[in-house]
This record gives sequence, structure tokens and C-alpha cells, in this order.
Amino acid sequence: MDRTHLELSRELHLDVGPDGVVGYANAAARALLGDVVGRRLLDVLPVDLEGASGLEELRIAGLSGPRTMQVRWRRDDDGRRVVVASDLTVGEATRGAVAEHQRFVDALLGSLREGIVACDADGTLTLFNAASREFHGLPQEPLPADRWAEHYDLYEADGQTRMDTARIPLFRALQGEQVEDVELVIAPRGQPARTVLCNGRALRDTDGSRLGAVVAMHDITDRIAAEERLREQTARARAAEVQRVHLERLRELSHVGLRLAATEDLESLARRTVSGVRTLVAADAVRLTLRPQPDSISAVEGSAPDEAPSVEIALPGVGGRLRVTRRESLDADEQELVAQLVQLVAATAERIVLTDQRIEQERRQLRDDLLAGVTHDMQTPLAAISGFGQVLRLDLDDAERAGAVEALVRQTEVLRQLVLQFLDYVRLRLDRPFRITDGRTLVTDALAAVVGLYGRDERLVVEGAASAVVAVEPQRLVQVLANLVGNALRHGQGEVRVGTTERDGWLQVWVEDEGPGLPAPLLAWLRDGAGRAPDGVAGLGLAVTVPLLRALGGRLDAAHTAQGGTRMQATLPLVATAEGGR
Repeated sequence: MDRTHLELSRELHLDVGPDGVVGYANAAARALLGDVVGRRLLDVLPVDLEGASGLEELRIAGLSGPRTMQVRWRRDDDGRRVVVASDLTVGEATRGAVAEHQRFVDALLGSLREGIVACDADGTLTLFNAASREFHGLPQEPLPADRWAEHYDLYEADGQTRMDTARIPLFRALQGEQVEDVELVIAPRGQPARTVLCNGRALRDTDGSRLGAVVAMHDITDRIAAEERLREQTARARAAEVQRVHLERLRELSHVGLRLAATEDLESLARRTVSGVRTLVAADAVRLTLRPQPDSISAVEGSAPDEAPSVEIALPGVGGRLRVTRRESLDADEQELVAQLVQLVAATAERIVLTDQRIEQERRQLRDDLLAGVTHDMQTPLAAISGFGQVLRLDLDDAERAGAVEALVRQTEVLRQLVLQFLDYVRLRLDRPFRITDGRTLVTDALAAVVGLYGRDERLVVEGAASAVVAVEPQRLVQVLANLVGNALRHGQGEVRVGTTERDGWLQVWVEDEGPGLPAPLLAWLRDGAGRAPDGVAGLGLAVTVPLLRALGGRLDAAHTAQGGTRMQATLPLVATAEGGR
């Protein structure tokens, strides 16, 4: 062998002659044994060189201390021996270092919270660290790849689908794939499932040959649970925010609705609607068209680009359309709110139209009622005035002329009372208050005035009148009593009796006839004491008397008598009562 190569070798090379003397020692031999050239081999290496070749292990005292040597030799044809010795001391130290290193690596892998699994080039499992054993609840076994998923309970990220072998991260790494952040679920029987995040790669020698593969598994179960809780909290927060916005919109809708409900004309309704809708959904533009017969009413507020999305809703009932335009489309909640508002607008518009129609109808009815009532009630006094006027043209003595004049004055008063009734009736139909002034009236004076109006009617009988004073102006008291007496004389039968009663600080003036009684709707209205008189069953007298008595602080009671007639009773406060008690 080339001496240059021998000088570089880490093994001891010695050439020994047939006489057993060392003729050559390389650098490794000189470093361990010293200058041995010219010395007997047995003095350096106590080895028996008998035979053609041999192998022996021995201990020697080297220059740097005891050594364990493995000695090989062979005999050349010329009798020379080539001795090669290897220092096994270094090998033992290396094995110890390797064992120590392996203990370190095992401790390191055992301390990791990440699971580490590895397989050899044939796909047989070779490594499970402590974390991996905890994840699976099983020790590492030398299983082939096609048994990994079933034996170690490997599932897809959904936790339900058993993982195919080709999808297992360690197998993919063994095939040469760079595995990054692949989720899998480990669901061992009888233990909680774990979700792990896998990263791995193939293991290769320095020459590129495949040695196996390794995968690190990071347990993200807690993180996923925390993320799920966060998602749930976020969802609840979003739902709460949606609910808050919805409630805020409902409050705004109620405000808008109250304004619309109080609207009395269609023009104002249209303006308030577009303003309210624009505020409610922050619209860029709103247009409302109402189409009640015979005219069309429109209102517009704001502007928007032509390409901006819009929503159109038809108005039921009165007809028309609402158009809402906004750069950002309305969500479902906003569309529902607008639809509810449209229903309210339609109902309000219909109410306004119907109210206008009702008012017009009531005006026509009022006109017809006034014409009919006034025409009927004025016929008698006008005929009497006309008749007495003609009498006055005749050649009469003083007594006859005086009687005619008295009758003429009496009928003129009846006509004046009728005009007062007419004015009060108009005020009632227009929902305006009576014109009432403070005053005091002696009841006997008022009754005398009424008797004076109807004194020629022999059916009228006054059965007694209290000398009481009521807190009512004379004209109004006469009006009330005249209405009751006149109504009984016109519509009743037999005698009409008038009388008074004092009770607990109140004066009761009653008028009673002998039939035929009041119509049921009119009697019900009188007993209820609320609202206006029903149309067609009450003349001007009663229609005015009931609300007038209320305005004077009294009331009117009505009942049928045992004989089939009607008893009307007006109750009024006496002066003492009105001033704080008797």
C-alpha cells in the first residue's frame, strides 16, 4: 500500500520482519506506541503472530494510557507480517456518548407538548413520544401504514369521517409531500376527541436516500373550543346588535306612525311619509304617490343616482306607490319596516278619505235636517203670526185687539225660541260649546213664561211649582222647560202635567204625558246620556236640551209611565248648592 495513504490512516500499521522486529510504523502507530521501529513486536504488542493471519483483541499500555486494541495480521510470501491495529477505546467512548445522546433525545421528545411520530422507509412506525401516547391512549407499535387510521382512531377534521391512508399526514410526508397545518381528529374509544394540527416531512440521508418520515402534532382542541365560544359570543353579540337596531327602528317607526296617525289631510300625509321613511332607513330619495279619486297627490324628498337600487311598494286601498332609493340595498328588516309603514299610510289615507266623505255627508244631512226641522217647527208660529196679523186688520174693539196683539207677541216668542234652538243645534253638530252666561232664575217665573207660550192649550196642567232659585240664566231655563213642554204637547196624548220637586240641593222639574211613549233608540240615548241624539228620532228640542242641561250642570232623565206615557225630568242645581251647600 502506498506509504502516503498509510500515514494518513487512523489505524495502526506495522511491518514486521521474519525475525519479529518492526521495520515500519505509520504515524498513528508512532503516536500511540512511540518509536517502535527496530523493536521486537512482542515488546510492543503482545500478540502471537503464528499462522497465516489472525484477529485478536487485547489491552496495552499506550503512551496516553491504557487502550483496547483489535489486532489483525497476515503473512506475506516473503515471511514478513503486516499488522493492523484499531483502537477500540474510542469506539467504546462513542457508544457511551451515543447512549447518552439517545437518553437526551428521549428526554427532549418526552418533554414536548407536541406529539412526535415517525416511521422508517418501509412505512413501519418507529417512534411515538409521550405526548403522542397520551393523544392516542396507546403505545407505539410497528404497524404498517394501512393499519394506522383504524388502530389509532384517526378521523378527518369533521370528527366523523375515518381518514383514508393516503390522507394521513405521516403517510403523505413519507411520499415526499411537505405537510403543513393539516387538521385531523384523534378519537380514541372511551376518551375525549382531540383535534391536532400536523406538520411533517420526509427524512433523507446525506446522499438523498429516503430514511423515513416524521410528523409533529400540535393539540388545538382548546383553541378550537375557544374559537367556537368566541364565535358563539360574536353571534350572540351580533344578534343583540341586530335586535337593538330592530328595536330602535321600531321606536322610530312608532314615532313616525304616531305623526302619520294624527294627520288630517292627504297632502300632509304624503309629506310626512316621505320624511319619515327617509329617516327610518336613511334613504337617499323617497317618492310617494297617492291616488284617491279624483285627484293624485305626490311628495318627493332627496335624490339618488339612477343606478342606485330601489324598492317599490304598492299602497292598498286608496292606491298609489312608495319608491325608496338608496345606494346600499335595504336589508330584509328594513324592507319589512317600510312595508309596515306603507300599511299604516294606506290605512291613514283611507281614514282621511272616509272622514272627508263622512264630513261631507254629515254636512248634507245637517242641511237636510235643519231644513226639515226648521220648516216643520216654524210652520205653526208663522201661521199664527200671519193669522193674528190679518185679525189686526179687522175692525176690533180694544179688548179683542189687545188679545190679538198678546197672541202675536206669544207666537213671536215661540219663533225666537225656535231660532235659538236652531243656532244651538248648529253648534252641537259642529262640536262647538254653548254660549252660557252666569245667572239666577226663580223657577216660578220660568214656568210662568212657558205657560204664557202654551197657555191657550187646555191640556197643559201645572200641578205646583216651588219658589226656588236655580243657578241658571233665565233664557236658558225657559228654553229647557219650553222644549220639554212643547215636545209633550206636540207628541204626547191627553193631559200634559208639569211640576217641581226639591231634593238634596237639587231642583227636579218634571213633565209627564199620557202616551204613546218614546221610541226605543231615543229612550236608550236619554238613559245613556252620551253622544249626539240618533238621527231621525229626536227633533231640535230634545237634541239640544240634553247637552244643554249637561252644560248647565244638570241632567235629563226619561222613563215610561205605568199608563204608557212618558215622564221627562230635568235636574238642576239650586243656588244654595251651587254656592257650597244649604
